[in-house]
Amino acid sequence: MSLGKHSGKSLKLFRTLWGVPFPDKSTQWTSFLKSEVIDKGFEGIECCSPGPFFSFASDPSALKLVLQESNCKIIFQAHTTDYPVMTSSWAEHAASLRQKLEQIVALGVSPEVVNVHAGKDSMSTGDIVEFLKAARKSESEVLHQAAVYSPHLSASSSSLMPCLAFETHRQRMFHSPFQLLDVFKQLPESERAWLKLNADLSHFIVSLERFPTAELDAEFWPHTLRILEDHCVYIHARACSPQAIQIATFPNSSDDADDDTKAMASWWKRIVEGMRRRNVEVRVCPEYGPPPYQPVDAVTGKPVGDLDALVLEGARRLRAQL
Repeated sequence: MSLGKHSGKSLKLFRTLWGVPFPDKSTQWTSFLKSEVIDKGFEGIECCSPGPFFSFASDPSALKLVLQESNCKIIFQAHTTDYPVMTSSWAEHAASLRQKLEQIVALGVSPEVVNVHAGKDSMSTGDIVEFLKAARKSESEVLHQAAVYSPHLSASSSSLMPCLAFETHRQRMFHSPFQLLDVFKQLPESERAWLKLNADLSHFIVSLERFPTAELDAEFWPHTLRILEDHCVYIHARACSPQAIQIATFPNSSDDADDDTKAMASWWKRIVEGMRRRNVEVRVCPEYGPPPYQPVDAVTGKPVGDLDALVLEGARRLRAQL
């Protein structure tokens, strides 16, 4: 199933390698990226930075070559202090992030974004502010000073440098809209202007156990969406329910559940419109993954639905909607 190429350059779809059977031999990487990523209409991949989830790190020179050969872009995902998220100080999370950025730079490739699972949900707002100040310094001193630029970067286009994007994610510092709002209240203006986000709204919905509305949640939801419109450079577009982080299949248009997927699509569209107003590259990933995110049969424990089909249908819908 090929999605076809978008007629313009405003929308870039990235495919997560999470849950995707990936060949061990580097000689097979180019054909894999071409058949499973580029030929299916994606601009590039998202994968974890060097560590236990990252098979590419076994051969960095091959990685650089196959990305060039397949014309495949890359977004790295970095986890501060890894998983499970331990009780650590903001300084330890900051040091962990800096180490991950150094490992990424050592690969010699050009990420468009480094998507960060940062901090811990129990961190105080003040500690998150201090962490973000340190993260900004690491972005400048490690990611930018190493001159790891996108292939099309010119001396006059510093806005195209790779940047950090902090994901809205359970367990992490932006685990709920309330924490996000509190941080923005306390951030100094310079850090607030610098901060970039990856919106994964499924985590907010599950943590809230509802789909928020402007009418019933006027005290926080409109402001949350405005922040996302103004600061997002990336979206993890995963449809969910208030009790489950990921759907098994997309509902039919006649199902009540389709109202939920339409609500999420409307929020993604608002965020994308914000990106376009700011002249930001529109990067979106239909980030559907394997169990425990993918629902399983209660008796057999086997996954419900076809993960590959879900990703491709999600991508098809995003192209139509955005």
